[in-house]
Amino acid sequence: MELPEEYATLGEERFPSVLLAVYPEGTARPEPEAVEARLRAAGLDLSEVKAGEPVQQEGVEWTLSAMVRFAGRAEPLEFRLALTPSLGTEMLEVNDLLTAEEMEATRASEWSVSVATKFGAQPLGDFHRQLRVVAALAEDAVTVADALTQAHHSAGWVLDVAASATPPSPKALLRVQCITPEEGSGGSWLHSHGLLRCGLPEVEILDVSPEAAWPLQELLYSIGAFWLRTGLPDPGVKFDVGLSLDFIWLPWHEGLQHVKPGIVGTSPEEREDLHGAPGAMLFTPPAGLLKKRPGNPCKYLSNLSGEPALWVHDDEEARMTQLARERLPRFRALQERHGGGEEWMFGVKIGFPVGDPRYPDQREHLWFQVHAFQGDRVDATAMNDAYHIKGLREGKRGEFSLEGMSDWVIMGEEGVFTPDTIYHLERLAAGTP
Repeated sequence: MELPEEYATLGEERFPSVLLAVYPEGTARPEPEAVEARLRAAGLDLSEVKAGEPVQQEGVEWTLSAMVRFAGRAEPLEFRLALTPSLGTEMLEVNDLLTAEEMEATRASEWSVSVATKFGAQPLGDFHRQLRVVAALAEDAVTVADALTQAHHSAGWVLDVAASATPPSPKALLRVQCITPEEGSGGSWLHSHGLLRCGLPEVEILDVSPEAAWPLQELLYSIGAFWLRTGLPDPGVKFDVGLSLDFIWLPWHEGLQHVKPGIVGTSPEEREDLHGAPGAMLFTPPAGLLKKRPGNPCKYLSNLSGEPALWVHDDEEARMTQLARERLPRFRALQERHGGGEEWMFGVKIGFPVGDPRYPDQREHLWFQVHAFQGDRVDATAMNDAYHIKGLREGKRGEFSLEGMSDWVIMGEEGVFTPDTIYHLERLAAGTP
């Protein structure tokens, strides 16, 4: 199937990524010179700073364009600042990572400073750089809003990510929206927001049953993150995202021919604005004798239950390992404070050389429950059997080197927390609701 022109040119004509530092009600509006001074005071290497072209947008008071260079990146990031009215807060209620006070202050906000840029060949790295620019303005902000995804992040989370040497999870670049129809009018419509700025179509599924909505939402996050690393598969060609999880995608205009008419997501009115932009509609590959009609991804509900075996790109594995090691001191601090009780479980994943001379770099990764840390070693109990490491079985306790540590996790009543989400757990542990 030939890729439609509007899909083929996504990499050349990318949507801008716009983040807004949202300020509390009553905060004085700054002049552009004051904002520039603040960015420079934060240590940003700015150049080519100039007043932007007049913008025909209601409420925008001024714009400022600039370039910023970061160590380790040859190309500077070009961005534009604007003093603008604050973003609408229709989607604010679905964010359970903000406090009630943050949500109330965000609703009351009158203005924001936006930072707009267009990503290049490395969207995740550019997103990280954009967050660093926003962080220089976020110290006294309430939240940081993402205009494309309608997500609001706590200003503290943005500061935390910006201070890290490791980019955030690619899942932070998108948000999967679930549009539920009126009772008796078909299934829900799952649709991502955020991939267009990365040169990819948004990914979507129509006619989703209630019990499949959550697993398929998580699947769309994983597919979006995977495509950021691999690029977009060809339309109509089978690709797999995990064990026994095969899919095809079709441009949404084509995909509508294979879903029930009249369900949510099929009307022209629903396809206005960004919902009418290039979208990759997911199906299971055609099956049966004639193999003419693609299937509904809800058929994979049992495969997605529990802990599905989804593929993770090597680059993402490397990012996760780097972040786990960078934030290990924070994990250790929480374990020392809370590791003695039954309410929390602290686990580390350690890779052991398999000992095969044909594959000297191959490691077998195993999970261990942590009891205590002792320098660069951990007192822990194996949580599963090893296949290649002799004598290492589930339930075996011992001291193990942290040299091969590749991940960690914290589980408790508040949920499951990883190196990417430890900031939220630290807020909870500190008594912030």
